[in-house]
Amino acid sequence: MEAQHNEAALAGPAPRLDLSLAGPETTWLRAYFDAVRRAQKRTDLALRVAVEVEIVRPDGWVAFPADLGELEAISISLAGVPLPAGLTPPERVRGLIRAGELRASEVTELVVDATVNAVERGSRYAPTQLARPLGVLAALGIDEAELDEHAIRRLVDACRTARVVVEVSEAWRTPSLRLARALAAAGVPLVAASDTADASQLGRWRYVRAVQGVVDWVSGGTPR
Repeated sequence: MEAQHNEAALAGPAPRLDLSLAGPETTWLRAYFDAVRRAQKRTDLALRVAVEVEIVRPDGWVAFPADLGELEAISISLAGVPLPAGLTPPERVRGLIRAGELRASEVTELVVDATVNAVERGSRYAPTQLARPLGVLAALGIDEAELDEHAIRRLVDACRTARVVVEVSEAWRTPSLRLARALAAAGVPLVAASDTADASQLGRWRYVRAVQGVVDWVSGGTPR
């Protein structure tokens, strides 16, 4: 895609996902659905009803809300490490690594396995985007460069096979340039994501443009 087309895809009017984190205990979905439907009548933007859901188990189980009926898209993310005992915050996992109860290599394998499994599982239910891929590794103090090419290829292949769109996060600076190159080379669609709650930061693309500079941008997702 030519550079000017990339600029238009990122900066011009485009469909957007209206995303909020949801789970099995979420009680506000009906009000949320209604609010988005009302907004659709008052804007020229093409709005879709979507939520962000977390990966919570090593097998890729995603904490879906009870009612998926009106969702038009989902964005899946991993904010902790899905240990057998449950989803564990990064700071707790760092402590386990320091204490010798876990090895960093075991943790990275868990993160990759859970993400791959979630991509395959989530895409069965709704059009799916992968948010902040492997971003939890930075929170764990683990350099993504420690991942071998086989792990990167597994994730890329899963995204391509499941037709999942990958979000390029401005705030989290994910995926890494290495992973972004591999995704783009495999034809996986990439889409800009601000990941900010500050309206003044919307559309201020710095990391996203850095990614554009090193990959052939593959359009097809929904900027948010």
